[in-house]
Amino acid sequence: MSILVPRLDQLIGMRCYVTSTPPIPGVIRAALDDFIVREVNSAGLVVNEHFIESHPKDVPGLFSLFLLEKRGFSHYKAMSWVSKKLGIHPSLLAFSGIKDSLAHTWQLITVKGIRKEWAGLDLREEFRDGRLLRLTYVSTYPWRLYPGSHMGNFFEVVIRKVSPTSAYDLISKVIQELRDRGGVPGFYGYQRFGSIRPNNHIIGKLILLGDYKAAVEEFLARAYPYESDRAKEARTYLRETWDVKGALKLFPRHLVHERRILKYLVKHPKAYDRCFKVLPPWLRGMFIQAYQSYLFNRLLSMKLLQGFSLKEVLGGEAIKLGSNETVIPVNQHNRSWAQGLVDCGRGVICHRLIGYDYEHHDTPVGEMEHELLEEESLNPSCFLIKDKLFPRLRCGWREIAYNPPRIKILGPYEDELFEGHLKFKLCFFLKRGFYATSLLREILKPHDPIRSGF
Repeated sequence: MSILVPRLDQLIGMRCYVTSTPPIPGVIRAALDDFIVREVNSAGLVVNEHFIESHPKDVPGLFSLFLLEKRGFSHYKAMSWVSKKLGIHPSLLAFSGIKDSLAHTWQLITVKGIRKEWAGLDLREEFRDGRLLRLTYVSTYPWRLYPGSHMGNFFEVVIRKVSPTSAYDLISKVIQELRDRGGVPGFYGYQRFGSIRPNNHIIGKLILLGDYKAAVEEFLARAYPYESDRAKEARTYLRETWDVKGALKLFPRHLVHERRILKYLVKHPKAYDRCFKVLPPWLRGMFIQAYQSYLFNRLLSMKLLQGFSLKEVLGGEAIKLGSNETVIPVNQHNRSWAQGLVDCGRGVICHRLIGYDYEHHDTPVGEMEHELLEEESLNPSCFLIKDKLFPRLRCGWREIAYNPPRIKILGPYEDELFEGHLKFKLCFFLKRGFYATSLLREILKPHDPIRSGF
């Protein structure tokens, strides 16, 4: 049976599924507590509501460690709230990973400096719509957290509105098929590109090509189907008239970043290359990183569409050895050796993240990369962007799959939100960098990811 891949998935480079199991109709994130994420720190401890009780209080250091619990808030809105509550500049905050917005999450953050008034601090704000922010002081800490300094995340996800009584068997079959074919694929998930407006990578590519005017038009004036009517009306008006001053009156207040650029363009009408400076550095960087992520998704899709599994080693890939993070490129001379390491669980396969220092190599994966770059009309040297507003991205390596040690299926239960339907709960751990939605899309294979909660 041929399984149709949604247009959204294709747009962000996920052009296929790993599994062939039929779709299981259902939805995720029907309620904020249906998607729970608990960070697992570098020591392997799960960060949850009881973490403070087990953490030593007399850790020496020049940083302050806090526990952040949030429900229904984006990472950056939560960080803004934290900086205001502590009376510090946002640059003093550090974290290991960005957690989902439409979820209930726990994670650790560090703050540079120590203040007596922070000891014993426990701030909590709960809103009528169920959203929550809570910041609790843990202890002093010896170092600053950095992206990727955690081990991974533990997930509890409820799948609702499930109809077939055989769904348990189908879910089990998907999980087994993933294990047989190498694990959960390492696709970058929807949140990397934007779900409602999946165009971070499009903007990034236009910036890399030096077409700033087109990048601004994509950011401001292209309306997407799932945006609010007010937002679509404002974007359409701007696209048809390019009346920047008039559009500023129409753009909703919550579109903070768009309004900042519009205000800049009112004063500097043609400064398309400079207007991005009014955006925060993390967002400017996200555009470029999203395009690099899109290229990775496309390459991983190309491998799968050519009939290879996630555990088959190809020339031009690389092998990461054990916990020491050593990466060894694969060629025709060591491919059999590399395959043996993967088969016995001592190595994992990585694909290249294309950057400005990319060099073509005469291997099967090199041919895929060449074909993709030709299709994209892109020279990798574009990543060596001259404008200092944006990051210059080098080549790197990313694992293409991860086999979770255990995926626990609980249910079926009666679904209290959707009468006459069933619900299941999945509990699983994913190492850092892997997206829960990459596992969930293999199970649900949704016709419309947005309506299904992705």
